[in-house]
Amino acid sequence: MNRTSLVTLLFKVVGKTRSSCCRDHRLKRHGALFASSSMQQENRIAQDDLTVLAHGNKVRNIGIIAHVDAGKTTTTERMLFYSGKISTIGDVDHGDTVMDYLQEERERGITINAAAISFQWKGYFINLIDTPGHVDFTMEVERSLRVLDGAIILLDAVAGVQAQTENVWKQTIRYQLPVVVFVNKMDRMGANFLKASQSLKKLEATPLHLQVPIVLNNEFHGLVDLVRMHAITYQDELGKEPFSVPWITWKQTIENHTNELKQLQEQVTKERKSLLETLADHDDIFMDVYLKHLEQPNKNILSEESIQEAIRRVTLQRKLVPVLCGASLRNRGVQCLLDAVVSYLPSPIERPAVIGIDQQGKKVERACSQNDPFLALAFKVTFDLHRGPLVFLRVFSGRKRAKTVVKNVNQQQKEIPSSYLLISADDVSIQVPEIVAGGVYAAVGLKETASGDTLVDIHDENALLLQGLHIPSPVFYVSVDAESTRHERALQEALKILTREDPSLTLRLDENTGQTVLGGLGELHLEIVKHRLTREFKVPAVIGPPKVAFRETITGSVAHSCIYDKHFGGQHLYAEICLRMEPSERGQGNRFSIGSQLRKQLLLEGSLKEHQMEQILQRSSKNKNNSYKPTSSRSEQSVLEAVLEGFENSLARGVLSAKQVVDVHVTLLDLKPHSSLETTNALTSLRACAVHAIQETLFQAKPRLLEPIMRVVIHLPSKYVGTVIADLTGNIRRGSIVSLTNEENSLYENSEHLNKVIDARVPLRSLLGYSTDIRTITQGNASFTMDLFGYDFPSSEAEMQVLKEEGFGSSLQS
Repeated sequence: MNRTSLVTLLFKVVGKTRSSCCRDHRLKRHGALFASSSMQQENRIAQDDLTVLAHGNKVRNIGIIAHVDAGKTTTTERMLFYSGKISTIGDVDHGDTVMDYLQEERERGITINAAAISFQWKGYFINLIDTPGHVDFTMEVERSLRVLDGAIILLDAVAGVQAQTENVWKQTIRYQLPVVVFVNKMDRMGANFLKASQSLKKLEATPLHLQVPIVLNNEFHGLVDLVRMHAITYQDELGKEPFSVPWITWKQTIENHTNELKQLQEQVTKERKSLLETLADHDDIFMDVYLKHLEQPNKNILSEESIQEAIRRVTLQRKLVPVLCGASLRNRGVQCLLDAVVSYLPSPIERPAVIGIDQQGKKVERACSQNDPFLALAFKVTFDLHRGPLVFLRVFSGRKRAKTVVKNVNQQQKEIPSSYLLISADDVSIQVPEIVAGGVYAAVGLKETASGDTLVDIHDENALLLQGLHIPSPVFYVSVDAESTRHERALQEALKILTREDPSLTLRLDENTGQTVLGGLGELHLEIVKHRLTREFKVPAVIGPPKVAFRETITGSVAHSCIYDKHFGGQHLYAEICLRMEPSERGQGNRFSIGSQLRKQLLLEGSLKEHQMEQILQRSSKNKNNSYKPTSSRSEQSVLEAVLEGFENSLARGVLSAKQVVDVHVTLLDLKPHSSLETTNALTSLRACAVHAIQETLFQAKPRLLEPIMRVVIHLPSKYVGTVIADLTGNIRRGSIVSLTNEENSLYENSEHLNKVIDARVPLRSLLGYSTDIRTITQGNASFTMDLFGYDFPSSEAEMQVLKEEGFGSSLQS
């Protein structure tokens, strides 16, 4: 059987669909992601088919990202329909889409979990992740982009670039992902393709128009493909058979739209010229082709293939951003978007080599190759009622069969996955005998692996540690208690599952009240958790009102020596530590370093090398997901780790209000474990001394509270601007206005009725319940989004008020 036949056979299997009745029945299970074992048995695929799937340039790992309500799930549903993955189109409003499978998603009409699915398009295998647009679920976007090779950004044709669009663009920059933009909702009143596209310049991105919309009598009929110079219109309601004819031929069929056709002709000519000139400005190869074309225009030097190749090069290099248009809800333009995905976004082998840290602390590159050692990153964990934890993996190199041992580098533990599965959002999957480089899969049977962990071959002597996930800090928290003591165990188990699924949820025990405290990224984030506890886990829980997650920091620099001399349980614990503590720049996090004299001393003793010392310090300054566990018991490396562990534990609880301490730089100047103590006692003494040293130094370093400041973007009619600004900047909310601009749409050009956009910075504490307040003020005519801008000092009066509310009113006075 040849290569093409294998691909065709495979995709016929992958593309099998089910009735909506069976699908809805299975979706009622908790974490319903995978079909029964009998279905998997029927859909097993051969090793050769799998190799075709994940090798070469026929794979695309992409995500759809956008502001909330830009049409991501609707667009994904059309992709699945046109590819043959599903036989009927679901509707977000009806709650029957494939990708929004959670009950909360279907009731609210929003995406909460990033849902992944695999399908085929014109001989290419696409792993697609549909991500949430709401800022409360930005963690889902973050961990998805970490493992993808490219992204589709959706823009609302009326609103253009919005607040969350800016956030997801920054995330694509972080991971250097090539991007294609799809201007959606071209059927809306006020839609303006050019304005929406030009709003990309806010992101310092250069748009490259590949299409021009065909709008006649203010109705979106189709588009003109500027690469092929074809007009594409749609004859049937489902848009399954787009009608594509040469632009010259199509425009001759229009008789009753003379003026509009003339404007469209001028726009097509202008945009075609702009496309070619922009490509020539950014691509040297195409520049040569284009100059030859200008010199000899009759020799057909400028081919469709040469234009596509140039677009691909500038897209992969992030020099330009291809822009397409359509209306997903009306089934327009989605097939062209799929063509752009396979034509312009990269395959795994075209992406830069992934960078990991070897066990000597050195950076090592690893290309996407099946011949290199196995290397994978766990980026998502979800729980299935029957199988337990399902761990989503991106394989960056090598290959691995099921039921063979892998090593979790972060946890320093062995794991044995019982099976590997191809991913599918709403329950159907295919069990595969082996996973290979370039693919995205789900693993069953990984008991300890968490999001951000690196998996390698158990025999890999120089295993790499990959960069983990960027996990945002919680800004809200609530108390969580079981209704009765008989439900306490079930509650703790449910919270353990939820926090493993979502690393942006945090759990801690409040030492003052004895309550369990759950932290999250927003009110909606925590509300969803509350509903999942009662609906999915059947745990009756009492959830307290949301409170703002304050931080603590210092404003002064202090050097301090601490002697810890205690007798505990018949054992003598003794250690001395000298440190210096000083403020860091806001948002830099906590940093640890070693004084020059102590560094020289440790190096002269020969038990600790320079790179080992730096590795320990770097691990202590980063998220714990990226750390190795200590391997020695009495070496100076273990002594240093014990001290830094004490520092970290102590900074988790400040001296003002027991909040996490951030943005401090701690320099270890000297340490003296008692030479006569046993190894265990010496480490315990140093760890305890480090905790006390930090707490004592914090008192002297002029501690202050930090409160989260939100960026609030409000879209509203002009007549409400004065009232809303007065409310934001008053004594209650204490906000500041950054800008007041006109909304970018074409409904009311040069009119006093043009909608306005307020960009403000407001303390989060004053925004509790703001959605209700803004509806009241504007009579329901405004919409707003907010995301974390940073942290800042509250006023002295506000700080004292917060401390009193938190039960720490005497902290500032003392």
